[in-house]
Amino acid sequence: MTALLFLLLLHPLTARADAGLTLAGALSEAHTHSPALAKAKALSSEAGWRKLDALAGNLPKLSASANHFFDEKYQTLNINFGGAPITFPEIYPQTTISLNASWTVFDGFSTPFAFAAANLNKAAADLDLARAEITLDSDVQLRFYQALGAQLLANVAEQNLKTLQDHLQKTRDLLNRGKSTKFDTLRVEVQLAEAGPDKLAADDNVVLTRQALSVAMGLDSDDRPLTGLLPVPSQLATPELKPDASARSDIQALLDRAAAADKLHAAALGTSLPRVSLGAEKQYYNNTDKSLNFGNSAVFRDAYNVGIFLTWNLFDGGALLARQYETVYQREQAESQARMAVLHAPLDIKTWNRRLLYNIALYGARLRAIESAEESVRLAKLSYGAGTRTSTDVLDAELDLFRARAGVVRAQVDTAEARLNLELALGRHL
Repeated sequence: MTALLFLLLLHPLTARADAGLTLAGALSEAHTHSPALAKAKALSSEAGWRKLDALAGNLPKLSASANHFFDEKYQTLNINFGGAPITFPEIYPQTTISLNASWTVFDGFSTPFAFAAANLNKAAADLDLARAEITLDSDVQLRFYQALGAQLLANVAEQNLKTLQDHLQKTRDLLNRGKSTKFDTLRVEVQLAEAGPDKLAADDNVVLTRQALSVAMGLDSDDRPLTGLLPVPSQLATPELKPDASARSDIQALLDRAAAADKLHAAALGTSLPRVSLGAEKQYYNNTDKSLNFGNSAVFRDAYNVGIFLTWNLFDGGALLARQYETVYQREQAESQARMAVLHAPLDIKTWNRRLLYNIALYGARLRAIESAEESVRLAKLSYGAGTRTSTDVLDAELDLFRARAGVVRAQVDTAEARLNLELALGRHL
C-alpha cells in the first residue's frame, strides 16, 4: 500500500486519463502505425497471392494477338516450271488477329507440389504475422513501462536534489551559528555534487525512453504525457514452465517453411518429366490487301488449329539441377532455424522465469525497505528534535528512503520486462 500511494503521488497525470497516452492507446496506435507489423501483413498478403501463382500452372490460359503491316517486301520462292524458272512471292497475311487457348494437363506434378508449398508458406506467413503482433504488444508494453518508470525515477531524483539543497542550506546556517561542523557541510556538498548529474541522467532517460516508445509505436515523435501506473508484481503459481513448440507461432512457421521447401524440391524434380498440354488457335487474317474492313468476308478469312502437344526438356544448361539443390538447402536452413529455436526455448524460459521470480522477491523486499526507511526518517527527525541526532543523520535517513523508492520502481520495471520476455519464450500469456 505504501508503494501504491507513493506511485499515485509521484504520477501527476492520473487525474486526467483523457489528457495523455494510456497503455491501451499506445497498443492501438502501434497496430495502426508500426512498420514491422505492416511488413508482416504485406508478407502474408503476398503469400496468399502466391497460391494463385502456383496454381496457374494447371489452369487454362487464353491470349490474343494482332498485327498489321503498313509496308512489306515479300520473300520469294524460285520454282523451275517447264525448264523456265518462275519466281513466286511467299505471301503472308497483311493483317492477322489470333486467339490462343492452352491447357497444361500434365507437368510432372510440379504444379500440385508448388501449390502445396504455397499453402504451407501462406500458413507460415500467417504464423509470422501472429508472432509479429505478439512481439509488438510486448515491445510496446515494455517501452511504455520503461518510459513511465523513467518519469517516476526522475521525480525521485528531483526530490533527492531538492532535499540535499535544503540540507546544505541548513548545515551552512548551523555552521555559521557554531552548531555544526565543516565536515557536515562538506559531506552534503559532495552528495549534492553527485545528485546533480544523477538528475540530468534521469531526465535524459525520460527523453530516451519516451522516444523509444514512439519508435515502437511507429511514430516519428510524440510528446503526449503518459497516463497509467506500473504493474504491481505478483507471485506466479507456475514454478515449472515447460516449453511447448506448438505454442510458439514462430517455430511453427519455420517448420511450415521446411515442409514447403520439401514440396518445392518435389516440384523441381517434376520439371524433368515430359509436359503434356492441349492447345487451340483461331485466326482471322487478310492476305489480299491492307484493308481493315473486318466485316468483309471476302477480305478477312478464318483459320484454326487444335492439337495436343508434348514437350520434354532434356537439358537446360543445369538450371533444373540448380533449382533442385536450392530447394534442398532451403529446407535444411528452415529445419536448422526451427531446431535452434527449439533448443533455445528451454534456456530462454528458465532465464526469464528466474529473473521474474527474483524481481518479484526483490520488489517485496524493497517495499519492506520503504516502510523501514520511512520509520527511520521519523525516528531520526524525533531524535534530531531531542538533540540526540544530527542533521546529517536525518539526511542519511531521507536519502535511504529515496533510494528505496527508486528501487521499488526499478523492481517493477524489471519484473514487467522479465514477465513479457517469459511470455514470448513460452508463446502464451501467463
